[in-house]
Amino acid sequence: MKKKKIQDFRRSINLKLNENLVGLNAGKMAYNFAFSGGSLRGECPFQAFFDRYFGSLGEFEQILNPDMVLAGGVCVYYEKTDENAGTRADKLVVVDKNNKVFYLNLYDAEPKFIDLNLKFTSKPTAFCYNHYGDDCLVFCSKTDNMVVWDGENDAYFVENSPKITSMTMHYERLFATTSTDKYTLYFSDDLDPTNWNENITEGGFIQMLDERGELLKVISFLGYVYVFREHGISRVTAYADQTQFAVTHLFTASGKIFADTVALCGDKVMFACEDGIYVFDGLSARKVLSNLDGFIKSDSHSTAIFYEGKYYLSLRVDYDGKVGCENGEYINNVVLIYGDGYEIVRGYDIRKFCAGDELYAISGTSVLKIGTNGLQKCWESPVVDLGSSKRKRVLWLYLDTCCDVTVTFFGDGIQKSVTVSGSATAQRVRVDMTCRKFGLRIVSIDDAPKVSRPQIYYRYTE
Repeated sequence: MKKKKIQDFRRSINLKLNENLVGLNAGKMAYNFAFSGGSLRGECPFQAFFDRYFGSLGEFEQILNPDMVLAGGVCVYYEKTDENAGTRADKLVVVDKNNKVFYLNLYDAEPKFIDLNLKFTSKPTAFCYNHYGDDCLVFCSKTDNMVVWDGENDAYFVENSPKITSMTMHYERLFATTSTDKYTLYFSDDLDPTNWNENITEGGFIQMLDERGELLKVISFLGYVYVFREHGISRVTAYADQTQFAVTHLFTASGKIFADTVALCGDKVMFACEDGIYVFDGLSARKVLSNLDGFIKSDSHSTAIFYEGKYYLSLRVDYDGKVGCENGEYINNVVLIYGDGYEIVRGYDIRKFCAGDELYAISGTSVLKIGTNGLQKCWESPVVDLGSSKRKRVLWLYLDTCCDVTVTFFGDGIQKSVTVSGSATAQRVRVDMTCRKFGLRIVSIDDAPKVSRPQIYYRYTE
């Protein structure tokens, strides 16, 4: 009798190498399990649904519904200080399916959504800015002029602003990409992001007409303005005097860059291309998670955010079977979390993230704080021959698990499932399956599983 032991699960998934080279030490599929400690755990860093302010999701569902989300919903965390009271007055701002704006005063005793009496003709974006001493929220859209709201008085439109698709504040100027000229970077007057007059002492523009394509997103990083484009990254040196502005082209991508996946992550920037995820340090970009090549396939619906040391990327992955949001209509179904390691959360159709004191997201039906409670958790190995083409009779499985799990062995066109009961000690279950090659799948629906040290006992039959 021979024994094969999976030492730990820290290698998580490897799709880059041949299955026999990977062996049973790394999976070919996993979701809703965390692997960083070596065991399979249900400890993805999300909490339950957004019930901090409501006993049910009813009021959210009246405003945020599938029709609104399919139109591309917006959720913004507005950091606001009440100068008179000297207290925080933060707000959660959302946009409904008709592009109307609502807000929630997060520090009210009984928060309720309030209609801002503001409507856009297309999905807006927004960012916080201290405008003449007030913490303001600035809205822009590809078909509307800029809107400024101070959190108290009526919002107002900036009549001469461009139709902005992406924006960043840098040395007291607002730099922006637009829907009307996708190869030109516009900038406002310094100290006044609402002044877009084009002259040598106020605002202006920079054209970029090279092979890197359209301008998608701008960020302020390491003292420069970085412009993420369809197929590359350009850097703008932009200090107070606009006559000294200069452009340097730094990176050309092999595939298309997706604007909503670009996120400033402390001392680096992360973004997703058609061929995977990249980390940019201000000079060059390198690909990460190459072991997931073929799994990560971002597209124009993918979106990302950086929160508490981790990069959260929502995307669509094609699986067999249905979990969570996949039981209905959806666009995205996976959140990939990348930090010291990575985790894969499956079953939520996240269209947009926003971060403040907590991480929020717009899903197919509501504003959430994501949790894997109640969702199926799965880890699946490759199909391997354990170094021999001989037929093998898999006899026993030993497994440490604190809750009931289902383990399915499969190979040579057959499969067999066994249940391993949760216990404080390792459990032994009989398998009795004969094949030349086999793999195994571990599935749990428990809220807090912990699975470790699988040991497979087998013998050759020829």
